[in-house]
Amino acid sequence: MRKAFIYLFVTFFVCLSYADDRDSNLDLYIVMDKSLSMEEEIDQVKEYIESFLIDKLLIPGDKLYLVPFYGEAYPLFDGQEVTSNNYNVIKNKITAIKANGQYTDIGNALDKLNTIVDKSSTNRKYFLLLTDGKQEAPPESQYYSPDGTYNHPFLDNIRIIRDQGWKVIVLGLGSDEDAKELAEQLSAGYSSFADATKTDPSDFVGIFQLKDSPELKIYKDKAHLILSIEGEGMDSPKSINIDKIIAEDENNNTFTILESYETALLDPNKMIDLDIDIDVSKVAGKFNANNNYSLRLSFLGQQQIVPSVYPLVVTNIASDTKSTISESEKSTQSSESRNNLALFIILGLLLVIIIVFIILVIKNRVPSDDEKKRKKVIDGDTE
Repeated sequence: MRKAFIYLFVTFFVCLSYADDRDSNLDLYIVMDKSLSMEEEIDQVKEYIESFLIDKLLIPGDKLYLVPFYGEAYPLFDGQEVTSNNYNVIKNKITAIKANGQYTDIGNALDKLNTIVDKSSTNRKYFLLLTDGKQEAPPESQYYSPDGTYNHPFLDNIRIIRDQGWKVIVLGLGSDEDAKELAEQLSAGYSSFADATKTDPSDFVGIFQLKDSPELKIYKDKAHLILSIEGEGMDSPKSINIDKIIAEDENNNTFTILESYETALLDPNKMIDLDIDIDVSKVAGKFNANNNYSLRLSFLGQQQIVPSVYPLVVTNIASDTKSTISESEKSTQSSESRNNLALFIILGLLLVIIIVFIILVIKNRVPSDDEKKRKKVIDGDTE
């Protein structure tokens, strides 16, 4: 049976544009599955890399990093600079890759990737992971699990990538459940391979940038999620399909607050406040003001909002309480509460003083009964 394979695209900082239009260089990182489970798809994978990525994306001055992996991982290209004369050399080395390795240790491959990332480079970075989506690590690997599920070390490794604010797109072929699961863990965009081959670079490299912390407003009978976003690298309106929105606390406990939301077309040249209706039953009573929360989004299609993991501000309108994952803001709120209490006490004391002053003035102005009698006697004598 034809197994699924995925292409995992990870970009951060800014998006890329057409190769012909680019005037700045990029670093392209490819982590490529060459295990036996990729035997049927390996030729299509290599053709996609060579024809679409190498020919259409890369320009002279770009740098290529390629790490084939199975149970082990090794760099084939470690910062190979692209020139006008070495395109065929690069593609020939990729063509020679065979799907003949045992196991599929994605976690170990990501570790190897981290060792070759050029952190001193100021180029824009673009990452691609090609695999059938099945984590089948060897028993000696820290990422091994008997049933092939993602264990805690693997998920911790995934979070390191996810939390960097990189753009992630997962493209699946055939049975796509494994690809979708990995996309969800990465808070990634998901698209079929067939759709991906019909697109051009400007489609999947354009991004909508999250400009401020998402705010979840919870009322008694409704809830709204506000996302302030701005488009980059696009020259026409695009639609974003949000597959799932997940809230996560500081202990990595998660709960889904929305599934399958499709936006309207978004103008990439304007700041947009995207207002998403949330079922209040999904969020009511689930947020503790003393806890920190983050928001994770995953997407269908190649347009997405980055970073896809972001601190979440929660405002409970019904109880007029507010929680946010920012410790500094918690401290500020606490300080403001103390200041408000002090101000309330001062205003209270001033009010008491004013009331006492008014009473004294009134008392001095209103004559007593004895004074009234004396005044009558005096008035009588005068007459």
